[in-house]
Amino acid sequence: MNSIYQIKCKLLYTKPAVYRTILVDSNMNFYELHHIFQLSMGWGNYHLFNFRYHDYWLELPNEEDETDNGFSRFQKIDPRAIALKEFFISPKSKIIYTYDFGDSWNHEIQLQKILAPDSSIAVPYCLKGKYACPPEDCGSIPGYYNIIEIMKNPKHREYKEYLEWLNGEPYNMEEFDINLVNENLKDLKEYIHEWEDDQFDEKGRLKF
Repeated sequence: MNSIYQIKCKLLYTKPAVYRTILVDSNMNFYELHHIFQLSMGWGNYHLFNFRYHDYWLELPNEEDETDNGFSRFQKIDPRAIALKEFFISPKSKIIYTYDFGDSWNHEIQLQKILAPDSSIAVPYCLKGKYACPPEDCGSIPGYYNIIEIMKNPKHREYKEYLEWLNGEPYNMEEFDINLVNENLKDLKEYIHEWEDDQFDEKGRLKF
């Protein structure tokens, strides 16, 4: 059996901090970890992502890679090919996870504990967390804070406009249902399979 990692995923530059503490298998890969973060944070998995660790850049290959001039100082690696234990060596190890290169939601991922293998613990599992992640495509941190302020005041002149943009559901930053997160994490494999439908070409590269 593999060790169990307790990791914390914290969205950077938000106050109060939006975070999740999760138990995962040390042998799972970073591609799987991305999907775990999507489910646990509450993102919609609509955008590209990467992980950055020193000079390594973990990013899914795509059809444009063949035109890459190769001048980047980063060594690009397929996140499906790297297990967590290869980068997370000891507690306090950190890596940066970025979701959506437009809004650039940067998360600090820290290994908090390495736990002994335990067949009684079903992973992935969310231990705790706080606050809802920002709405998709809201305009990064400034847009996030703007929505929070507008949603606090139904009399705000832009309230109806933003409410319509949010599909009629007011954004509540306090909202976080850990039970729902863990129910969703139980279906991780099925979730990934559904997401992958028609995403890759015959060479395993993302299609645009």
